[in-house]
Order: sequence, then structure tokens, then C-alpha cells
Amino acid sequence: MIISNFMNKPGVMIPTDAEMRANVNDFVIATYNRFLVRNPTEAEKVWFNNMIEADPNVTPELIYFSFALSEEYLFY
Repeated sequence: MIISNFMNKPGVMIPTDAEMRANVNDFVIATYNRFLVRNPTEAEKVWFNNMIEADPNVTPELIYFSFALSEEYLFY
């Protein structure tokens, strides 16, 4: 709930769906750098690229929410 409220705060910069889909690879790399402070592995890039491109219902908000709830993010 806290993370959901944080994502809805004014000033939080989340790319639009159009921006994400214009260059999925750059979006994935930027998201890994933003949340996990590292570059994704090739396998992670391929998996996320395929998932985003295959599902029109995936939004940048959902991706950010999943990263914010990931064990790797919570570890730091």
C-alpha cells in the first residue's frame, strides 16, 4: 500500500506507455539502473523485452511496482 501511494504522488516520474514501448530495451535498462543500481543481464533483458512486447496490458506502473516489491530491491 505504501509503494502504491508513493507511485501516485505528484512529481514521481514514470514513463508513459508510449515511451516505454517506443524503446523497450532502453526502458528495461533504465528501470534496472533506477531500482537495482545495476545493469540487467542479457537473460533479464530478453525476458522483460519479450514480456512487455507480448502483453499490451503491461504498463510502466506495473513494472515499477514489481521492481519496488522485488526481493533484490527490498534487500537494499
